[in-house]
Amino acid sequence: MSYFVQTPAMGIMVLFQSSRPGANLWSKVSVNFGVPYFSLSMALNILVTLLIATRLLLYRRKLHRTLGPEQVAAVPYVTIAAMIVESSMLYAVFSLFFIGPYGANSQISHIFLPVLSQVQIIAPMLIIFRVAKRRAWDRRTATAPLSSIQFETVARQTSNSALDPSGDTGAIQLDLEGNMFGKEFGNAHSS
Repeated sequence: MSYFVQTPAMGIMVLFQSSRPGANLWSKVSVNFGVPYFSLSMALNILVTLLIATRLLLYRRKLHRTLGPEQVAAVPYVTIAAMIVESSMLYAVFSLFFIGPYGANSQISHIFLPVLSQVQIIAPMLIIFRVAKRRAWDRRTATAPLSSIQFETVARQTSNSALDPSGDTGAIQLDLEGNMFGKEFGNAHSS
């Protein structure tokens, strides 16, 4: 319970210290409050992730005792727990990449702060996406052969129209020789 109170309190202190006149996020006083705040935020994220994963695994064990191993195989509690841990680990790793240089007052922290902000958004979206798709890493994923990427070939358009002639797909096709809407790029301004 204390993490839930300490993290917002430290966040308010960091905002207060960094928004004072003449201060910023990298001033000495702001760093003194910022390192504990970012550390608490990372610890809270890890704690909540572990609590959710533990709860899912306990439900799976309870279901295993109640219904038997045949029924439990159809319920993906372990897979969902793995997806949550994998996706949340992204935030934890980038937090460490930011907190170390930030605490040492290194310029490298300027690189990791914007990335950390993006990862805070991407991690929950990965959880939602992967749970919806029911895909996580397992033993088969690590040993599966990599597939190759194959591109489709598209027939070159001979018409001068930039829109698909069939009109039903709405796709825009460009002539790679410089023609667009029947004009050459070099002569577009001279007409």
